[in-house]
Order: sequence, then C-alpha cells, then structure tokens
Amino acid sequence: MFRVQPMSKLVVIGPLSLVEKTTTKLHDLQVMHILDHTKSEDVDIGMPMARASSIAGLLVKLRGIAASLKIDLAKAPRKAGDTMTLKQIEGQCSILASDANSTHDVLKHHEKAITEFAQKKQLLHALKILRLDPETFQECLSIRYLIGSVKHDQDLKEAISSITSRFELNCASIDAKTYIALFYEHSKEKELKAILEQHVFQPLDINPILGMKGTAGQLIEQTERQLETLQKKKDAASKKQDMLARKWTPFLAQQESYLVQEAEIAEAPLKFGCTQKAFMIKGWVPTKRVQDVVTAMNNSMKNKLYITTQPLEEGETVPIEFANPKAIKPFEFFMHLYTLPKFDEVDPTFFIFLTFPLLFGFMLGDIGYGLTTLILFYIFMKKMPQFKDFFKILIFASFASIFFGALFGEFFGAEELGGYELPHLLSRAHQLNLLLYIAVAIGVVHVLLGIFIGFYNELKHHGFLHAFCAKLSWVIILAGAGFTGVSYLNYTSLPMLVGFITLGIGVLLLTIGEGTTGVVEIPGIFGNILSYARLMAIGLASVGLATVVNKFAEEFFHQGGFMIVAGVVTLVVGHLINILLGIIGPFLHSLRLHYVEFFTKFYKGGGKPYKPFGIKT
Repeated sequence: MFRVQPMSKLVVIGPLSLVEKTTTKLHDLQVMHILDHTKSEDVDIGMPMARASSIAGLLVKLRGIAASLKIDLAKAPRKAGDTMTLKQIEGQCSILASDANSTHDVLKHHEKAITEFAQKKQLLHALKILRLDPETFQECLSIRYLIGSVKHDQDLKEAISSITSRFELNCASIDAKTYIALFYEHSKEKELKAILEQHVFQPLDINPILGMKGTAGQLIEQTERQLETLQKKKDAASKKQDMLARKWTPFLAQQESYLVQEAEIAEAPLKFGCTQKAFMIKGWVPTKRVQDVVTAMNNSMKNKLYITTQPLEEGETVPIEFANPKAIKPFEFFMHLYTLPKFDEVDPTFFIFLTFPLLFGFMLGDIGYGLTTLILFYIFMKKMPQFKDFFKILIFASFASIFFGALFGEFFGAEELGGYELPHLLSRAHQLNLLLYIAVAIGVVHVLLGIFIGFYNELKHHGFLHAFCAKLSWVIILAGAGFTGVSYLNYTSLPMLVGFITLGIGVLLLTIGEGTTGVVEIPGIFGNILSYARLMAIGLASVGLATVVNKFAEEFFHQGGFMIVAGVVTLVVGHLINILLGIIGPFLHSLRLHYVEFFTKFYKGGGKPYKPFGIKT
C-alpha cells in the first residue's frame, strides 16, 4: 500500500523459429512490459514478422470500409466470435468494400445533384421576384447585365441615372433581402460597378440556369420535382448504407480488434534483440508473477527457451504499477494527474486518501451541501462509468463535508432548523480566530507528515545520519519557531532563548544535510503552513454566501404572496451556485495543498507507467 508493485527484469532467449509463438504467448499472458532493445555489435534489432505488411494493409482497407459506411469503430462494441484467417478476412472485406463503396458513391452523387438543383432553385426564385426569365440573359456585344443583392436600394436609380440614361433596373425585396437586375451599355460598366459597390452589391452567378427554356415559375416547379426525385433516390441509398452498417458493424469491429492485436504481435520483434539464429526479449514483470510466467512459457514452448532474471542496473527506470486496496485505488487518479512515483519511493496515494477528503470537507463543511453533492456524484458515477474513479473521490469528499457540517452545525448555511439550533462543536460564523488556529494546526500536521515520509525515503537511500539532518532538522526548526512564538506571547514560562537555541540547532543540522539550499528554503516552510489558512477563508466565503442567500429568501417570504415563489427561486438558484463554487474551490485548493505544500517535503516522482504487452489501454 505504501510501496508500488515490486518488479523483476525478465530475459527470454530462444531460437528464431519460436519467435512468433513466444510473442503470441506473451501477448496472451498480458504481463510483460517489454523494453526496447538497443542495437549492439553482437545483437541487432529484430525485424517485424512477414505478415505485418499484410495486416497493416487489411487494417487500412477495413477502416476505409467503416468510414464509407459511417461506422465509428472506436465506439462499436467488440464481441468475441469465430476466428477468421487473414485470407478469409481479406476476401470478405473485398466483397463488402465493393458494395459499401458503390453505395457511398451513389449517395455522394445524389447529394451533389441535390445541392446543384437547390442552387438553381434559389437563382430561379431570385429571377421570379425580379419578373425575369433565364431566356432574358442573352449574349450581346453592347449590353451587359448584373444580377445580385444590395444592402439597400435607396437612391440607387438616381445614382445610375447620373451616369447614363440607357439602362433598365429591376428591384424586388423578399425576406429582408433586396435583389436587383441591372441592364446597361458596355461603355459605362466601370462607373456603374463603383456605384453598386457603395450599395454593398453581392453578385449572383446565374451560369447554372443560363440556357434553360421557360418562365422562372415553370422552371421552379420543374426543379422542385427533380429535387423530390433526387431526394427519394438519396434516401434509398442512405437506407441501404444504414442497412449495410447495421449488418456489418459487428464483423468490422470484431475483425479490427483482432487485426490490431495481430499487428501488435507482428511488429513486436522491432523491440527484440536478434541474431541470425536467436532472439532476446527483455522486460519487466511484477515479481509476484515471475514464476507463473516462467512456468507458462516453458510449458508452452516445451522448455526450449532460456528464461532468467537480471538485477536492476543503476539509474534504470522501472515501470510503476500501484498496489493499493480497492477503496484507495480511485485516488491514484491524482498521481496520474501529477506524476507517478519512482519505484523506490513511498507511494503517497494512501495519504491522499486520508487527507484530501478531510481538507475538502473542512472547506465545504455543510450537511445540506454534503448530502446534495453526495447524491449528484452518485448519479454522475452511474451515468458516466468511465469517470467512476473521479466521482468516487468526490463521494468520499461529500461524506467528509457532511461530517464537518455536523461539527459546525450547518445545514445549507443555517445554524437553526425549524426554530431549533443545530448542535455544533465549532461555529464558523462566530469563532473565526479558533477556526484560523485549527486551519494552521492542520497545516502543521500535514507538513510534518510530509517531512516524516521524506525522512523514511532518505533513510532507505542515504542512511540515518543524512535522513536526520536533511529531514528531521525541519521538525526541530518548526519546534524552535513554535517555542519562540509561545514564549513571546507569554503562553509558557520557557524563556525565548530556548526557542532560539532549538531553532539554531535545526538550522545547523539542515545546513549539514542539505547545504545552503536548505537554509534558503526555511522561509518557504512557514509560508507553506500559513497557506493552510485558506481552509478557513474558503469555508467562510461559502458560509457567508449561504447566509446572504438565506436572508434574501427570508425577506421575500415575509412579504407573502408571489414573493414566496421568488424566495424559493432565490434559495434554489443561490444554493446551487454556492454548491458549484463549493465544489470547485475546495477541490482545487485541496489539490494545491497536496501538490505544493505536502508533496514538496518528500516526493520526487518521474516514474513511468507499467504497460504490459497485450493490454489495451
């Protein structure tokens, strides 16, 4: 629980004739974190298996079919079924690809045609309201035309008249849009375009309808019939595509999963060492499973492999697998969010499990808010199982909020319920100084816990003397500062000199253990402890806002009538906002107190996750 899973480095050596069978067995065991082999003079890097390129090509083809059928393979359920050979999969994919691609092409063809006819209909509609027909626009050497929309047509005719008297202008407005058709002599084109630009002219491209015979109204009706026919054809193609997708989704999802697995096996030798006759695989296996792996491999390969363990080399990175009980496991989320521990240091997940909910609950600290968040997080956990670990953490935090709410005697910010005062041990509204002292005391305890964990880490790596000077010296420094403070405030009969001497001894030991770097950090540890005052400040902000909401609602209730409804709305909206703030603030600040104030006393991190070959992540 306090340490990560012990790992052993396993080395597997065998003849090249067994490389595929060995790789497949390791994939099935899903236990070995394979290391990349570094090329040397004697041992080269392995080559992918012969079938690797065929598998890659099949994967591309299969995913192309899925894309043409609009199948999201990432979300499609994977169901076990009969195993097919690569040749069988390729044959089935070839048949399916022909059907899927032809359906996709037909669908795209109809979609394109519908878009073109819809554009024609829009253009014909513009001509209709302008009382023009496509046949109006004939090729002419001396006469030009412009058709489109303008932002406004005020004074447009007068402006054109000032340029030329030989023109014809049609204007019509529909749906807050003004369309114009201007016919003019070729020589005045530049000046007329300048005038139209002043009226924000947007030209229409009428080339798609040029040459069409009949009036605009007749052509609109004809186009609508064509659109209706095309839409039916598109719907038929779409239904066929949906039918193909429903029919073949299980097959495609299953075979894609199988091919991904086979590709992983076929490309695995790129991580192996290899000679002309043998291969070598190195990787990490949880120590408790080493014997099981050796037995399984020997049984499968009929003792034709040489399997041994190697000692850990200095500076080598060991992959991390947590070893926490089920109740603590959700809190590993915070370690993945930050950085994983190294294999030889304390795993702080258990300590986060103990302290994170308590810090969160101390800040939120309300029975009503705690019950509300508990219900909400439970519902979210059921609705979004992929985030269940995160919501489990918040459920723990909600229980802590209820606990502290009982200590503070608060229910949705009120200290009275039904005219009766709620029992409490501490009032956040009236005992501010005591609340501040408790918050700082929590900081002292939390920081000291980090220091003691750091002492344990240093003891294991550098011995007692270094651990004592580097870590326990901080305890002496804090004790010296505490003695000095209580003596100054006359809380004890001890002279201040005792505090100064204790403080000096701590600084001396720290200098021996960590040098001048440690001395420079002395002011920081007091800042770390004072930082826990936020526990009091955020809690006061929450209870203050809740009190304001309750007072506003109470005033509405006293006025009676419709104002009672306003009071209820005020209570619901106000407390919902406060609950939201009460989740975000305590969560982020609890996280900060762990990452900045707590972890810096002992934690280095930098571990790499354990990724066993064959496990899908």
